[in-house]
Amino acid sequence: MNKEFSRAASVCLLSSSLILVACSQTEDETYSVSGTVSGLSRVVSLTLDSETIQVEADGDFAFANPLADGSSINISASENMFQRCDVGGPTSVSGADVTDITVECTTTKYFVGADATAGEELWRTDGTVEGTYIVKDINSGSANSGVDQLTEMGDQLFFTANNGVDGIELWKSDGSAAGTMMLKDITPSGYSTPQQLTPMGNILFFSANDGVNGSDLWKSDGTVAGTVKVKEMGGTGGGGPGFITAMGNNIYFQASDGVAGWELWTSDGTTDGTFMLADLVDGAAYGNPGRFTQVGDTLYFVADIDGVVDSALWKTDGTAQGTTVVKNFNAGNSDFISDLTPVNGELYLMASETDLSEDKKLWKTDGTTTTLINVTNTNGDVSANGELTAFGNELYFKSLDLTDGIELWKTDGTDAGTVMVKLVDSVLTLNPIGLVAASEHLYFTATDATNGKALWKTDGTETGTVLVKDIDTTTALNLRSLKDSNAPPFTWAFGNVIYFWDANQFPWALYRSDGTDAGTYTITPSTLQYPPGGGT
Repeated sequence: MNKEFSRAASVCLLSSSLILVACSQTEDETYSVSGTVSGLSRVVSLTLDSETIQVEADGDFAFANPLADGSSINISASENMFQRCDVGGPTSVSGADVTDITVECTTTKYFVGADATAGEELWRTDGTVEGTYIVKDINSGSANSGVDQLTEMGDQLFFTANNGVDGIELWKSDGSAAGTMMLKDITPSGYSTPQQLTPMGNILFFSANDGVNGSDLWKSDGTVAGTVKVKEMGGTGGGGPGFITAMGNNIYFQASDGVAGWELWTSDGTTDGTFMLADLVDGAAYGNPGRFTQVGDTLYFVADIDGVVDSALWKTDGTAQGTTVVKNFNAGNSDFISDLTPVNGELYLMASETDLSEDKKLWKTDGTTTTLINVTNTNGDVSANGELTAFGNELYFKSLDLTDGIELWKTDGTDAGTVMVKLVDSVLTLNPIGLVAASEHLYFTATDATNGKALWKTDGTETGTVLVKDIDTTTALNLRSLKDSNAPPFTWAFGNVIYFWDANQFPWALYRSDGTDAGTYTITPSTLQYPPGGGT
């Protein structure tokens, strides 16, 4: 409890030689206000009277300025198209600190959905059946709009779509039908086909073709006037950009000026600040940089090293001098190096040192030292098998054991700390598929003899690796991978809640799960029929 005091003169005693002023003391009691936030996916601003605080994660919050006893509590929470927060709890202060204010936040996710009358369009969901509906029929009628590349920046959603008139162009939405519109018709005579939408701060970078010189680097601040070409990249023999990735105050990408081949470029969003950062392979030969992955202040990527066949892991700090080879795997091509995954300040990856006849192995690097991680059991017959996923301070992956099949493994970066999490089934070899990390659990689909393919979760321990729910008990294979390439953008994690599709039926069913049996249920409205036209 906090107490403040105010003094007011109430009695004055006067004499001929001395004036005495006696002031009675009144006490105004004040009390603190605090509570908890749950379901947060973005920063929320909470305002009480003139004080505003920023809450960045689920948990406790407290206002610094107390309220006088008897005051009303009127807390407002900021909202945007991606998040709504409802404030509950006491509405006034009465003789004690208020500690049980609740702020419950709900996330809205946008996705590609379809129905029988509107075709494939932009949809939204707040995790309820009633809150799952089409945002706008962009290409009127049953024709598909081809909504793609959904990208959040600030309080707006950017994406590409075709309204049936202007071709594939850049669009934006504030979550309402009226606020969903084409941002700019970059190529009035055809399709500009924007690609690789990449936000950096409040600027969206992308590649687009204005119908003059091929694909070039563009940027947008979300306004028509602020959607402009950064630099001519196409021209004779040139092209790009590709694999646009933001780090710090610059973007990095692959491009060619028609002379040096496809090399590493960078841009700060200005014409003069857009240039080739490093000619990885001298002359007209291609360096082919790609698979950019940021770890701290370092950007790792895969590129050729001699312009012939070899591929290597590279890194850059944003300078030409700081762009160097981390390790040459002599792998033949970039496909031999994959799954670049940052964990706890280091980069993990799969790579083979010779060719496809050699299985890929699990490696880690801090940019200076690159270490092979031995994934073996007592028989030495285990090999890493992909799906590298960061969860907490460890790396999770699926691995093939010739005795136990494909199971879930994890590593802390040491040989001793590289272990199987749990043997889900010693006979079936379909575990796990589609690792998705949420705040408290790692979700995946796995198959056992009892339940078929179902939704599982783990907290990283053997006892904490458990079945969440067998969604469809009538069939042995009832759930696709949580990362199935044949599905739309389909698995999203907010806090410890995930959304995913069950594609073992038509139409596909959209599900929500908080990791419990009761909290795993479909939120599919009757109008949602994805994929359009039937089939899977």
